[in-house]
Amino acid sequence: MDTNDEKLDHLSQSDPDCFYYGVYMNWIRHRLICVERVTKQGAVDGHGFCDIDFLYLQFRHIFESIALSSICSHHEEYSDIYKSYKKDWKPNSIIKRVKEINRCYFPRPHSETVFDSPRDGTGGELTAVDSGFLTEDELKSYIGLCGDRLHAPNIYKLLAKGEPDNSQRLVTLADWFDRTLLLLKSHSVIIPPSPSKFGKNCRKRMSNDEFIKNSTVLLVDMNWGKDVGPTINRGSFIAPATS
Repeated sequence: MDTNDEKLDHLSQSDPDCFYYGVYMNWIRHRLICVERVTKQGAVDGHGFCDIDFLYLQFRHIFESIALSSICSHHEEYSDIYKSYKKDWKPNSIIKRVKEINRCYFPRPHSETVFDSPRDGTGGELTAVDSGFLTEDELKSYIGLCGDRLHAPNIYKLLAKGEPDNSQRLVTLADWFDRTLLLLKSHSVIIPPSPSKFGKNCRKRMSNDEFIKNSTVLLVDMNWGKDVGPTINRGSFIAPATS
């Protein structure tokens, strides 16, 4: 993950919530660009199964990053989860542990984010998206599907049944792209209360209202289609959209 990307120059490391979340979003942004080139503009090398595997790998990284990004500024807790995840690679396990830290980790999509000032962390007008975006249940399911695809196939089953229809898989993955982009293109996310400020087990004792009140809300514009990295400001909580 490149923290020296020139497209992140507008994000300051003096604000770790914005900076580290911005690094993750910029990383996702680059991967989504790669996915779009394959699903919308043609194959990588013309070998269908290789192109499909390439897309599954990109989506696996994207989905894992969505799950982890909201806690990455809490260095010790993030590192503990990342270490355990590298041992078992079970998506439900990582999401369960993330939710113990941030019960509101999943992004909330907006149709538009208008910043009063893109650099000093003020303002933001939000219009919620009602449907069509990647949901939390889909995130959990798709992480597992990506993992299944990236394992070497059973050669006997493959020879008996033949390679699946890659053209249909490409259509499915193009839909994943559209839904993921709608989720992240303009969104808000909650960064959980810091244990250094409120105590190690503070979050468990908090009601949902207390949790949100003591959390940080980030407003994110991925600047899709522009030659600039994500814009991230502090803002106000927006209720989750449903689909």
